[in-house]
Amino acid sequence: IDVPTYQVMHGIYVKTYKRNFAFLLKELPRIASYLKYLFKIILLCDNKKQVIINLVKKDLAYIKESNKVDQDTLSNTLILWGIHWKQWFQKNYGYNEKNNYEVCGSFDLALLQDSENLIEHEQDSITYIAQTIAEDGRIKDSYFYEFLDNLEKLINKNSWHLYIKLHPRSNQKYYTAFEKYENVTITSKFPISEMYITHYSALLTVPLHLRKKIVMVQFPDHPIPNEYAYMSPNILGHDQTIEISKIQHSQGDFGKYFAPIEDPHDKVAQIITSN
Repeated sequence: IDVPTYQVMHGIYVKTYKRNFAFLLKELPRIASYLKYLFKIILLCDNKKQVIINLVKKDLAYIKESNKVDQDTLSNTLILWGIHWKQWFQKNYGYNEKNNYEVCGSFDLALLQDSENLIEHEQDSITYIAQTIAEDGRIKDSYFYEFLDNLEKLINKNSWHLYIKLHPRSNQKYYTAFEKYENVTITSKFPISEMYITHYSALLTVPLHLRKKIVMVQFPDHPIPNEYAYMSPNILGHDQTIEISKIQHSQGDFGKYFAPIEDPHDKVAQIITSN
């Protein structure tokens, strides 16, 4: 239909991780929203048949986990967190040097400009960045509770303050054992801490940018994916003891992964309106 198209990097889709039926049910509202906008776009197009064919070809390629998506279904321009991801999109989705690539930085770094949603408590504090790997059925509840027991032992052993930064879809039933502690805060805001614990959250771009210590916790049959493993030298099993004194700082130039651009949203707008 000869319309320039842009794709803005939102996250990293790890193809090797299972999505169970319960997860798909939770995704139904998002699927319905996608279909709603899809039909609106199709109605605006002159060549409706070709648009439908292209979209079906693209979605089938993703479902089959193929990295050979037809060029006519790919976006003209990819807007990436950092230049490193250019190669990742080429390997996984069939983009090539004929496509255009722009860098906008990580949207999560915009959190640092949002004082209303920040908690500043750097000294002697740890933040656990919650994910929904238990809620989505990707790991057994028993494994997750074993990890949380370890987290509880960590704050009992140390006088540090623990922040549990909830995911928008977190089930708070998992964290009721922490409500009795005065040195634990369960919050939806983003704490600035001395150390961070999580699994493989994209929010790790913030502590990486601030050069904080990071611990990544993996589970049986659910290791840290390669797309995230570079973020920390401290990758532990869910039942391993976390010893604060042994946690090392991450090393490397992370600008190629997440360019330090102050306002990524504004950068995306500039890229699109300048073409």
